[in-house]
Amino acid sequence: DNKACMDERQKSACIMLEEMIKKWATSYARAVELAAGAEQSRELRFVALFSKPSKEEPIAWPIVRVNFTVPDDFETALQPRVTYRLEDE
Repeated sequence: DNKACMDERQKSACIMLEEMIKKWATSYARAVELAAGAEQSRELRFVALFSKPSKEEPIAWPIVRVNFTVPDDFETALQPRVTYRLEDE
């Protein structure tokens, strides 16, 4: 389980992020996990992995990594917001 090492705040932020991503990435397989170092720092930084499987290639390659940061006020904000950065940007 990718949430096993998250604290409660990180789990809540991860669930919110997964719900947000699910709305606009419907045709992609995706997984969200903590960014490197976020487990120790307790920051709300995540990496989402996206791929587009097909019948010919059920385990699709390449994979796109998108780095997300969720602001500390995500639970009280009227409109949840995140910042993101595509890999290598």
